[in-house]
Amino acid sequence: MGAHPWGDALLDDYELTIKMMLKKLHIDYMTDTYVYQEALTSPKGFIRQRSRWVQGDLNCLKYLPEIIKSCILSRTQKLGIYYFLLQPWLNFLADVAIIILTTIALTHWHNLYGHLTLMTFSLVMAGLVVFSLFWRIIFGIFYYRDLAHYHEPP
Repeated sequence: MGAHPWGDALLDDYELTIKMMLKKLHIDYMTDTYVYQEALTSPKGFIRQRSRWVQGDLNCLKYLPEIIKSCILSRTQKLGIYYFLLQPWLNFLADVAIIILTTIALTHWHNLYGHLTLMTFSLVMAGLVVFSLFWRIIFGIFYYRDLAHYHEPP
């Protein structure tokens, strides 16, 4: 890796991982490791953190030509890297879709839902809420199981 393995990406750990993988060094993901970190306490800090993550992800795009040409990386490794590097773009597209679809739903409210009875509309909205809460509950269960596994208080 040389005397200075660190690059200049804001996601220095991921950049180093990519560089190590391209040098055919062994990378092992530790699934049973628990890392403490301090939670963000303000929306401004949250936005700053996520912005840095996106910038760091974009910094790692410079390795894409080398990743594509690599004979060292397996298809699975390449797909994992491609997926990770696509995240900012997918999130951007999702945000644009949410804005467009919400605008359509609000401006065409009557055309879309005006024919529904109050009872049917209420059932549809209740179904959407239940569907959203279902995933919160599922992920919550996994989170509490992890806490119990590591003997952490809920």
